[in-house]
Amino acid sequence: MEGTPEKSAPADLATDRTLVAAFRRGDADAFRTLFHRHVPAVHALIHSQLADENTVDDVLQEVFTFAWERLDENRMPGGSALPWMLSIAQEQIANAQHLHAGARTSTRPATLAVPAHAPLTEIDPVAKQALTATLEAAVARLDAIDQEIVCQCLVHGLTYKEAVRKVRPNGGMIREWLLRRRGGATF
Repeated sequence: MEGTPEKSAPADLATDRTLVAAFRRGDADAFRTLFHRHVPAVHALIHSQLADENTVDDVLQEVFTFAWERLDENRMPGGSALPWMLSIAQEQIANAQHLHAGARTSTRPATLAVPAHAPLTEIDPVAKQALTATLEAAVARLDAIDQEIVCQCLVHGLTYKEAVRKVRPNGGMIREWLLRRRGGATF
C-alpha cells in the first residue's frame, strides 16, 4: 500500500548485513541481536583453544569490542558477520597464547604468572567435542562463500582479508591478472 511504511522483519529474522547496517545507523538493538546470534560459535572457537576461563572471557570481549568498532556490512562478501568474527577471534587467541607463553618464561614472581600445571590447551575432551559441534553447526548454516572464508581463516591460517581475496576476487584483481597474462598490455 502506497504511503504505508514497510514493516521490517523481526530482528531475529533479519540478515547479518541488515543488522550491521541498522547498527551503523545507531540501532544498538541490532548489535545485541548479532551478539546473541554469534556468541555461541565465537565462544566455542575460543574455548576450544583456551582453557583458562578468564582468558576466554577476555578474548570474547575483545572480539565483540572490535566488532562494535569496525564491523561494516560492506566488508561482508557473504551474508554473515560470523566468518569475520571468527577470524578476529583466531587472531586474539594467538595473541593470548603468545602472552601465556611469555608469562610461563617470565622472571616475574610466581603469583603473577599463569600456573604451569594449567596450560591453556588442556580442555576436557567431552567439553571440547561439544564446543566443536556448536562451531560446526554455526558454520554449516552459512552460505558457501562464508563457509569457504571460515575454512581459509581457521584451517589454512589466512587473515580475513586474505581469505576474502582468495574466495572472491574483486575486479581490480582480475584486471591485474589479465594484464599479467597479456604481458602488460592495457585495455
